[in-house]
Amino acid sequence: MSGNDLGRTSSPVTSTTVELPTTVTECIEARLDHSEFDTVDEYAAYALEEVLARLDEPSEGDGRDTDAEVGDTVEKADIEARLKSLGYLD
Repeated sequence: MSGNDLGRTSSPVTSTTVELPTTVTECIEARLDHSEFDTVDEYAAYALEEVLARLDEPSEGDGRDTDAEVGDTVEKADIEARLKSLGYLD
């Protein structure tokens, strides 16, 4: 996947500006050379899309059909650990 291929269609994408702490953008900049992304914006958008997609996954006992096995649900601690590793939390 290239940095420009974030699962979007060829239609124009509307965007908005989000402010991030300098420490977060510096952390992303340090990771760019070791990623498939060309810009901080692309990296941050992808990371946020991934977190949001995981939050939208059905969890055990929520009444939605799921093929997830026990242990596949995303726990709050897992989300916090992921956000921390991405530099969004201290």
